Amino acid sequence: MRTSAIFIIVTLFIPMILSVRVSADRFSEIRDSIQSFCDSITSEGVEANRRYEEEKKWCAAKIQEAEELVAKRTREVESLEKQKKGLEDKIEDNNKAIKHYQDKIDENNANMKKFKSERCDANFNFISLLREHYDAEELLKALKKELDDYLDKKIANPEDASAKLPTAFLQKVRSIGHLLPADKQKSLIQLVDAANKYVQAGDVSGAVQSAIDNQYEARTIDNTLHVDNDREELKALEHVKHLNPVEYFSKLKLKIDNIIDGLIQHLSDSKDDLSTKEMLANEDYAKFMIALDKENKELAKLIADLQAENVTLTEQLKKTVETLEEFRKLLQAAIDNLEYLRRICREKDEYHASEETRRAKETSQCAEAAKIFEDIVGSDEELKKLLNKESDLNKSDIVEKRDSFEAKRAANKAEDIKIVF
Repeated sequence: MRTSAIFIIVTLFIPMILSVRVSADRFSEIRDSIQSFCDSITSEGVEANRRYEEEKKWCAAKIQEAEELVAKRTREVESLEKQKKGLEDKIEDNNKAIKHYQDKIDENNANMKKFKSERCDANFNFISLLREHYDAEELLKALKKELDDYLDKKIANPEDASAKLPTAFLQKVRSIGHLLPADKQKSLIQLVDAANKYVQAGDVSGAVQSAIDNQYEARTIDNTLHVDNDREELKALEHVKHLNPVEYFSKLKLKIDNIIDGLIQHLSDSKDDLSTKEMLANEDYAKFMIALDKENKELAKLIADLQAENVTLTEQLKKTVETLEEFRKLLQAAIDNLEYLRRICREKDEYHASEETRRAKETSQCAEAAKIFEDIVGSDEELKKLLNKESDLNKSDIVEKRDSFEAKRAANKAEDIKIVF
């Protein structure tokens, strides 16, 4: 635009030159102005380069500062994100622990309920079994009395046909059989069965009358009826070939009484053993309940501590998230600022490059304008000759070059329209 102005100035002066109405000094002044104008372009370039170097330093410093800020904000955001993740993980771990502890409490409560029910059932069974032992003792005592009454009659009078064994003896013994040792129960049944067979073997009264010294011949009755066998409690009895009925029933009574007394003692011992075991079971149950209750209290305290910690952690997490959001905004602002600086510095580079191109073009145009001015106006000497009428204007180079200059001026006008500052 500035060199285009030179062409306009030159164009304005052409009529004046052709009419030779200005002095040679005035043309020299215009030529000097053109040269000064061309020099100003050079000066402008030098100043622009100086400013550009300063701007480049400023851009480098500001961009580095902005990059460092972005890096710093990035580290801060990453640190906060890590802190946020740590708090979330800790809260999640605490929730898992709380659930685990609560499940254990629920399990303990279910076990307490289950064992309570089982203990109640066991206690009821114990009472039922204890009652059976008492009933069995009473049954054995009654059975002993019935057997003793029977045997006392037989001892007093072996010929007493009215003496009868207890009715349903076997049924009574078997009804309490689950409470008695099998060997003792069997021995009792064998003894009573032997007594029954002994009586039923024959006419005892006739045998007594015919016996010598009131002795029985064992073979006349049944060898199986002898009490001198090798089975269980009876094995201690010595074998005798002949046995007086009174002595037989006396020994039988003693054996049966011993067996029944042993069975009653067994029931008493079993009853005491049951009570002891039941008491120990109750003690174990009480200790178990105390242990579960203590564990539940400890677990409840752990849950309460974890829940309280989660409240604190949740509050910290909330603040961390808020801080994180702020720092993300700061990071984004730093990124935006860095991008802005890079953009304006790129624009400065582009502007400087475009200005350099413009000044180069204007410098070229300025030189061309000066040449055109020289070509049109000519030297001062020639101009003076024209002014002093020492030279013919129609033969001057100024007139001859007018057409070519007009063409260049038209071209410059068209080009000037495209120039943008």
